[in-house]
Amino acid sequence: MPSNATMSCNLHRDKKVKLEGGVGYYEIVYDVPSGIQGPMHLRPGLPYRGTTRYAYLPNTEAGAKVLKLLKKAFECRLTFTIGKSDCIKTVNRLYSELFLFINSFDRGNITENVNRLKQIEQACEQLKETIRQIPGIDSEEDEQTTKIRSLYKQEPGDKLNQKVHCSYCNSIVLLQNLAFWDPVSFELPMAQQRKDRQEQEVDKETLEGFWAVKNMMDFENVGFTHAVGGYKYLTCAECEYGPIGFTHNPEFTSCEFYMAYADYEDVMRLTEDLLSKMVYHIHGNHKIVYHPNGPNTEPAHVLDFTPPFRRVHMYAGLEEVLKVKLPPADTLNTPEAVAALDKIAVDNKVECPAPRTAARLLDKLVGEFLEPTFISPTFLIGHPQIMSPLAKWHRSIPGLTERFELFAAEKELANAYTELNDPLRQRACFEQQAKDKDAGDDEAQMVDENFCTALEYGLPPTAGWGMGIDRLSMFLTDSHNIKEVLFFPAMRPEDSTPGPAPVGEAKEEKK
Repeated sequence: MPSNATMSCNLHRDKKVKLEGGVGYYEIVYDVPSGIQGPMHLRPGLPYRGTTRYAYLPNTEAGAKVLKLLKKAFECRLTFTIGKSDCIKTVNRLYSELFLFINSFDRGNITENVNRLKQIEQACEQLKETIRQIPGIDSEEDEQTTKIRSLYKQEPGDKLNQKVHCSYCNSIVLLQNLAFWDPVSFELPMAQQRKDRQEQEVDKETLEGFWAVKNMMDFENVGFTHAVGGYKYLTCAECEYGPIGFTHNPEFTSCEFYMAYADYEDVMRLTEDLLSKMVYHIHGNHKIVYHPNGPNTEPAHVLDFTPPFRRVHMYAGLEEVLKVKLPPADTLNTPEAVAALDKIAVDNKVECPAPRTAARLLDKLVGEFLEPTFISPTFLIGHPQIMSPLAKWHRSIPGLTERFELFAAEKELANAYTELNDPLRQRACFEQQAKDKDAGDDEAQMVDENFCTALEYGLPPTAGWGMGIDRLSMFLTDSHNIKEVLFFPAMRPEDSTPGPAPVGEAKEEKK
């Protein structure tokens, strides 16, 4: 909170309410002269002057613990919401319980009060040791090298620390996602990295209306099994094996959703709406400047998030640039088509390590000739089925799928497609992927029987979408290294030698 903000809290007894143990109300008065109330507050557009809030708590031992926690939070100048906020739709368990408790208490629901108060009391026990006052900073203190202490070493009036600014923008991105999607959010623990995940069990009550699913191998099974109406989303941390690069961190934050009775055209429009509003909310403009090689360097890309975004068809784009005719998309799994793509790659001096499958050759050609032209947000559409085993076939072009990848500043931001809901076609795609994997393609998938079984139970027409939050935050904060938008990025051990750069980042690592 701002340094000129003041707040006080007092406990008053209320003799009018007759409940066991007595009752009191917690009066919170705060004054923030430099703050302006938003549209979701009591007096939109006016300063926070003499604003008062009331929270009813029972005058019991458990109620006293909750009161002590709240007082400690105010002493530490922590800001949070007690109750529902239309700006931040999802609050953590403690605040949710407080909100439910206050409302049920106000209605005199004593039974619910007792149960919820026990949960709040347990939460207080867990949190009481974690709330700490931010330590005072001595301006003459020697320069600190650790990341956390460096965040505090700022004199009043100094320019906002870049790390804090990046973290703020990252938080805005997350909150914008929460406010945009809203309906139901849940988070699964990251048991292990992707190549060796443990089976995870989902408690039925935790899903709040989702069907219970046991022994899941992946989040997608949940999304597919439960996408029965509206859309379901989550924002979570993910982890993938791979080298550390300028735009890649092994652990990253991802926002994913499944939208029932929608296709990739629907989520393309939705993506444009989300990102254009997000960029405008942060910068006050749809155009931002991004320096991929660092501040005050060339080139300086102007990323224009004004909708609608540019669309490039993969096949048509490659044929236009290469001045050749590509093999028909529905023949790409034949030796003749692979040989033709191989010749095109050789003629254009495009490197592709073995195995030189059609999918890998096309991916290399796209990376060499199309991706460098994707500066402002661009949808790459028209992916062949062999490159998109989870996407539904194109409704008018054989061999292609209804999929898009969103690029900006030559980097992928989002991936989405109309979900393939035919279990027979899905199994056939997996089997083709398994053949490629046996041939040495590490990126190909194996047959996922659990996934196919979920589809056999039935999936309505559905669109799936995923976006990397950290990479988007890089663009929004003009950060050329992903470590700049992460408080605790993965670092190479001091005694280790750098590994190979991720695909598409070899040039960056040399800079």
